[in-house]
Amino acid sequence: MTFKKALPKIFFIAVVMLLCSPLPALPSKAENLTILAASSTINALEEVIGQFNEYNEHEVTVSYASSAALARQIEYGVPADIFISANSLWMDYLSKNGLVDSKSRRNLAKNSLVIIAPADSTIHTLLRRSQLSFSALIQDLGSEGRLAIGDPDSVPAGIYAREALLGLKLWTIVKDRLATASNVRSALMLVSRGETPLGVVYKSDALHTDEVAIVKTLPTTSHSAIIYPIAIVTGRTKPSTYHLLNYLTSRNTAKVFRRHGFTTP
Repeated sequence: MTFKKALPKIFFIAVVMLLCSPLPALPSKAENLTILAASSTINALEEVIGQFNEYNEHEVTVSYASSAALARQIEYGVPADIFISANSLWMDYLSKNGLVDSKSRRNLAKNSLVIIAPADSTIHTLLRRSQLSFSALIQDLGSEGRLAIGDPDSVPAGIYAREALLGLKLWTIVKDRLATASNVRSALMLVSRGETPLGVVYKSDALHTDEVAIVKTLPTTSHSAIIYPIAIVTGRTKPSTYHLLNYLTSRNTAKVFRRHGFTTP
């Protein structure tokens, strides 16, 4: 039998073998991605992630806490794809220890610090006194009142607050009269509940509740720039994670963050 005559038979056998062979499973394109983000980003980030999940095949979940707590989670091996810190210190810490991909690091947003009081407090009237000095404002703590801030030893908002109060030469007055909180949202809650007469929080947090009033904005010259760095966790540098990172640092996301009281790079 010539090869030409045998060709149909060979083709038939090849087709049969192909049909009988087990086909390899096709990989699933959709992935579940996890972000660990500073608690002060919750309002803006929930809106951004809601939009992302609506139009993308990957499903994203976010866990919020103090940047310090989240950095420790990554250090202990808690699964995560992207980390968003409220300051550079904790991102630097992870980068130094090889726990985030330094090449993926970008700046997501910026923020500012404000002094707040309960909305129904008599201090609320101080809003009209634009020339009110910071030292005079601190006197409104009274004999028993405390100043609510994030823990100045670990929470970024507290670290910035201590730096600002040192710059304004007020730290020695208030350092023994602090109500420290595990994150900036908890500090905000202490003031909104009237448990403390004053607090120092991020502007973006204060704008999201009508239970507090912004009494004074701390000058940017009194503290380091409040920057939110974002980076991919080591070992998670895959196409889907970079797709999410690019979305989070896009112009559309920047618009959302600005609407929630942040400024953007």
